[in-house]
Amino acid sequence: DVLGSRGLGDVYKRQLIDMEDIMNICSKLVIHTTDKKQNLVFNGYTGSLDIVTSQIATFLKKRNIDDPNLGKSDRSSLEEAKYILMDEDALADAIFKRYIDYTSTALEDSDTYVICPTLNCNLFCSYCYEKGKCRRNHHLDENSLNAIFDFMTQRSVHNNRAGHISFFGGEPLLPENTEINKKILQYARKHGFSCDITTNGTTIKDVHVATLLRENHDLIKSIQISIDGTKEYHDNMKFTVDGCGTFDLVMENILSLLRMGILVFVRINISRNNINEIEELTDYFMNSQLCYFDNFDFYFAPITNSDNVNDPNTLDEADLAIELERLNVLDKCQLPLLGYLVGAIAEPEKIRLPAFRRCDANRENYYVFSPDGYVYPCMELLGQCQYAMFQYFPTFGIVCGNEPYVYSNILHAENRVECKDCSIALLCGGGCISAKSNCTDYCTKQHQVVEKYLWHLREIFNLE
Repeated sequence: DVLGSRGLGDVYKRQLIDMEDIMNICSKLVIHTTDKKQNLVFNGYTGSLDIVTSQIATFLKKRNIDDPNLGKSDRSSLEEAKYILMDEDALADAIFKRYIDYTSTALEDSDTYVICPTLNCNLFCSYCYEKGKCRRNHHLDENSLNAIFDFMTQRSVHNNRAGHISFFGGEPLLPENTEINKKILQYARKHGFSCDITTNGTTIKDVHVATLLRENHDLIKSIQISIDGTKEYHDNMKFTVDGCGTFDLVMENILSLLRMGILVFVRINISRNNINEIEELTDYFMNSQLCYFDNFDFYFAPITNSDNVNDPNTLDEADLAIELERLNVLDKCQLPLLGYLVGAIAEPEKIRLPAFRRCDANRENYYVFSPDGYVYPCMELLGQCQYAMFQYFPTFGIVCGNEPYVYSNILHAENRVECKDCSIALLCGGGCISAKSNCTDYCTKQHQVVEKYLWHLREIFNLE
């Protein structure tokens, strides 16, 4: 079989679209090597990871459709696996339609409004991407909040549907934000919006914060809280203004939220400095009383730096995926770049769809409202007015000269041209808009991460 055996070639391939005669070699291929006896090739459209001979890998790499050395049976196998296509644009559009159907029209059309009541924070985290920006003493006041409400109301009327509100910051649950937060939740309840909150989890026991959350537990879809490692490591990374660690406090507060009936996700930040703690952290959470609650879950995520993708303290997805795989907890992670590929290996029988966007910031209907009066496409761009989409207060208007970073489908030429011609576009979904704004070598780094993980797969599959 030209596509090798070992079952690797059956990852959701040939399940999407049947097409007729073939004319061109697919452009969305990750061809890892061409000079080995067994070479890995990943088809971004179908999610198929295949083992091919050196002759086939070279044929696909050179994209010479008329190569006379390709046998008839080999060509037939490549056609069946969608490595050779008659109309690639038609295939792309058909898969994109399936993607929209899968994620549901409601998800695609509903607006998400990220509201930052403040850019201030009560903690000092050394890696925080808002470091320096969150000390500007910016708070939402009632006038700016009303401007946000006016915008959301107009959008809801236009869409004929309610949206979703995400609380972010700074630290959104600072006690001094309680009145503003109460007004936001009142608006959400009145207009049928759902809500979620991202918080450091240190202020939950404040009587005003606790009362507000308890009274609105049915409205809050979920709360995400980050920790930075084991107690010792976390307390050295995430501490209060007077230098006190926060691990024990956060664990107590998570328990309080669970008892309120609120769904809690704990995001465990992993860097090169604490990757060796993953096993200990997994044991801690799996054996803690938190896991007795059905409304609790945790996952690992790499710490990144959108200003410097080569920061030696950060961790790329390949290293995280390899370590989690070694510990058999690969399901406990979020991998925006490698998730499509890793998932295909972990669950070969599960139908998966490509990544047509990296995150919610790549949606046209995603708005991040900052207390500085600007709306941003991404939470990591808060306070950087040059990246704002528009101003909402004190006056409403488009920020002239700013590049629109949003797009709906990376395969369309009018969106990101570089993505349309990129072999890993359907793995990374267009990438992080913040990092792409700040790092000229961002795309190169993404290719290197994919390459590293494919070398890992060669080793575990013992390929020749």
